[in-house]
Amino acid sequence: MILRAGVPLVVTPWETAKRDAVLSLAERDEIGRMDTPVARFFHRVTQTLYSYTTNVEEFGGAIHSDIIGVTVPLFPAEILDRANMYMCVELGGEHSRGVTLLDWVGLAGKTPNVTIFKAVDAAAFRAHVMAMCGRVL
Repeated sequence: MILRAGVPLVVTPWETAKRDAVLSLAERDEIGRMDTPVARFFHRVTQTLYSYTTNVEEFGGAIHSDIIGVTVPLFPAEILDRANMYMCVELGGEHSRGVTLLDWVGLAGKTPNVTIFKAVDAAAFRAHVMAMCGRVL
């Protein structure tokens, strides 16, 4: 329903998060040493995520797609590449339900209804997370 409402929507897709929203295990440990309420919360709630990504996926960090999705619109100067695209959510397909589909190359022939952030300043993203965790509330 939101996609058809006509309001401006912005999306940071998985492809962007996977490249630009990664925090290493060392960065997570640095956050844990900040000893602020936010840092302690972040360190505690990401324990399972980091355990999985380092032990099962053998990835040296974790992808923070939710954080980048909320952070990026607040700092538009840090968006390095964007595109307008058509997006829909498959609601009753034979092979899927609830899958978000982005028309990356315009094959659907439909009017774009979202702005996609294709690249974000990854260093600035990490700095925002560090700053957020270092704040005493």
